[in-house]
Order: sequence, then C-alpha cells, then structure tokens
Amino acid sequence: MKKKVLFVVPTWSLGGTEKVNLAIAEKLSKKNNVSIYTLSSPSSKYLVNDVSIEGQSDFRFSVFTGVSGVLGMLRLKALNRLWLSSKAYEITKVIRKRQSEIIVVSSGSIYLIPFLKRRNPNKKIVAWCHFSADTYLNGYLKYTTNLWVEGLEAADEVICLTPEDKDIFLKINKKTRVINNPLTLKNTQVSDLTSNIISWTGRISNPQKGIDYLAQVAGKLPEGWKISVAGDGNMKEFQTYLSENDSEERVILQGSLSGEKLRDHYLNSSIYLMTSRFEGLPLVLVEAMSFGLPIVAFEQSGSRYALDNGKNGILVKNGDVEEMVKQLTRLINDFEERKRYQEKSLERLQNFTLDRVSEEWEKIL
Repeated sequence: MKKKVLFVVPTWSLGGTEKVNLAIAEKLSKKNNVSIYTLSSPSSKYLVNDVSIEGQSDFRFSVFTGVSGVLGMLRLKALNRLWLSSKAYEITKVIRKRQSEIIVVSSGSIYLIPFLKRRNPNKKIVAWCHFSADTYLNGYLKYTTNLWVEGLEAADEVICLTPEDKDIFLKINKKTRVINNPLTLKNTQVSDLTSNIISWTGRISNPQKGIDYLAQVAGKLPEGWKISVAGDGNMKEFQTYLSENDSEERVILQGSLSGEKLRDHYLNSSIYLMTSRFEGLPLVLVEAMSFGLPIVAFEQSGSRYALDNGKNGILVKNGDVEEMVKQLTRLINDFEERKRYQEKSLERLQNFTLDRVSEEWEKIL
C-alpha cells in the first residue's frame, strides 16, 4: 500500500542535505506518494527534481532564521516558541493538503518537530540528522540546543549518520537508527590518478569546512601541485586566508559545480582532501570515493565513519596541518600508494549505494 510521505527541508541549494533528500525522495516515489517542502525558494538551477516540490522564498526563510536566532541569543524563549509555532502551522497546512502520513524533517528544521507534533498528533514524524550529534548539542548551534533536544525527543524516530552519533542520540530518543547517506552522483569512471591536482568540494565557510586549514595546506604543497576547489560561499574570507598563506597560485577556484562539470572535477584529480572541523556523514567523501580517489581527511565523526576508522582512507588529527601536508606528500610521491588507496575507496563505496540505502528507508515507511 502506498504511503504519503512529505520531506521537509530548510533550504534548496546544492548542499549535501538537499541532494540526499532529493535522491531518497525520488527513489521512494517509485512505490509511494512522495513530495518535498522547503522553507526557502523551491527553485534551483542545480537540483532538477522528478518529485513534487513546493516552498516559500529565500527572503522569508532569511527572516525566519534571523528572527529565531536573535530570540535565541536574547533568551526570549516564549517569543521564540511562538515564532516557531507559527512556522509549524504553515507546514501543517501543506501536510493537510497533501494528506501526508509520514513527515521526514531534516537538519535545521528539527526544532520544529514539537510544534508539528502538537498540530499533527497522529502523523509519524521522523527527525533526519545530517549534522553530527556534537554539532547539535555542543557546537555552533548552542543558542538553540534545548530546542534541538526537544525536537529529537518529540520525534517518532531519529535517523542519524554514524554509530558514534547513534550512541549519543539514544540517550535522547530510544528509537534512533543509523542510515547512510547514499551516493547521489551518477558515475561510471574512475580517476587514472596521474594529474597533479587535489580536489576539495564543499561550502566555502568557517568554522565547519575549515577553509583556513585549506589555505594553509595549499601553501605548503610540493611544487607543481594544486588544489581544485568546487563550491561557493564566503569568497572574501577565503581570499584573505589564501593571501595570508601565499597560496593564491596553489588553488583553482571552480565555483559551484554540478553534473558533468562536477564529475570532471573529481575525475581530473588524483587525491581528495577534506579539511572540515565537523561533519555528519560527508556526501563529498562518498562522491570522491566513487571516482576511486584516495581520501585524506581531518578526523571527526563523519570522516571516521565514512573511512571506517582509517581502513579505507587516511585520517589526520583535526587541525594538524603539518601532518596533513605530510600525508598528502606521501601520496604525491608514491603512485602505487595512490592506487592502493583507490582500491580501498571503491571497496568502501559499496556501503553507500542508493539501492542499499533506500531499502533501509523502506523499512521506516
């Protein structure tokens, strides 16, 4: 029997959260009635969808998050709850229009779950955590930590991305399980590992993505090697970091890439670099592994799980730029070592296929 499922996503850009929501929604729509609702503009030149999607506007989303953030910093809890409740009412109108039975709420919208549950007590509401547990509970979301906890508690089920996060979330909600993020980029080729290019993909921002570390690493690379950076964001801040580390000539700024251009970005490199301070389960690592790239990443919960605690890639103590450069240089100087880690990447990739991951989601429905 077909289930009516609504995915609630904060934004609709080229981020990992949006890409995996779209991939799972489209896969589940083969057997179910699935739609997507975003709190921001539902149009994107990068994300082409085969499922129904509607939303509001980027301006309204900016106002909503801005006001909520200010109320949180000022500790105006009653006003903040009233503000969140009004947003839950807007989403509820969509739920009722579509007669949705199951609502999957992602990342930045999880703190709306208590308010959604009050208005929809008979609906199954699932919290899909795309950040690490530490990010929700101890990281940069500190002004709204209590709201995140209440959202997780109110959910009928919690989906997280690593066993390490599951152990933490279980203390909040006993119905917590791990489901991997799937590979969303279609690909049939692997890198020949012969170019003098290291690839990096992500949002240009700090502190999460470690663009300060990226600039430092670039400035210390062996002569003749460069880092190809795919992504956009705070380019002014990034340019400052590059200038401070004399690494402007070592970085190729590609901007946001999708489709064939993103495939070329990976295919034309020989190593993949991750400098993030924290991640849930980095989709970019899965993408890079699909092209057979050796992975070198700063250690955090997401990279530990993606690389199976270092069995399928090289983990470096978070923030240790010198060691990161040392490990990159080792791969740069040893083609056979790159080939060995290519095999490790392709082996690990089998855990993140869309078919395997969607089977786990079918169990939830």
